[in-house]
Amino acid sequence: MTLQEIAGYLKVPSRTVLWMAQSGEIPATKVGAEWRFVRSQVDQWLSGGKNVLNNIASIPTIQEVGQSAKLPYPISTDRIIMDLEPGPKEHILSQLIQPAVKHGIIFDPHTYLSLLLDRENLVTTAIGNGIAIPHVHNPEISHVRETAAVIGICKKGVNYESLDGMPTHLFVLLCTNSIIAHLRILARTMLIFRAAYIAQAYCKARTKYEVIALITKSSIDVSVQC
Repeated sequence: MTLQEIAGYLKVPSRTVLWMAQSGEIPATKVGAEWRFVRSQVDQWLSGGKNVLNNIASIPTIQEVGQSAKLPYPISTDRIIMDLEPGPKEHILSQLIQPAVKHGIIFDPHTYLSLLLDRENLVTTAIGNGIAIPHVHNPEISHVRETAAVIGICKKGVNYESLDGMPTHLFVLLCTNSIIAHLRILARTMLIFRAAYIAQAYCKARTKYEVIALITKSSIDVSVQC
């Protein structure tokens, strides 16, 4: 199957599948300048070895955000870090997982941190434009309670080995416990945070509620375009 065919099959944007192929997240082979996908291998990857393709569209979108606000993205004000301290990757990731640990989403912070670092050793999760999307390589072994995101803003910026060589300011940690959930939230994240100026906009936010407002606007824009 081609890149466009597998994107339609998975019901996610082509750019998300391309990034996953380039980073080794999805079974793929590059033939010349084109990526090729074997459907049986993708099915097995999706089902975690059961060889059964789950219906991605049937998985309910997580709506609950905080106590009153709702938006189609698993974030809340208590999982937003406005003043992320600059430092090496381990220091950044250690800060990012703390809100998820506090709320019982991550059960074993030491193991989870190790899994995140293992993923970074494969290829950086800093995708450019000042944004990084840290996550584990295999969510099936991550042992997290539910799908959730943690956002960290580092106004000073850090060297996170970004693909474009520029400092990273905005970090979106994705916590998932299944490949299907990971695929859905990764695709959503790539759409919501795709704009070239988005990291600067988040750095200008003064409160966590302004961050939520930015996500809400981007989510609405994505929904309208889809």
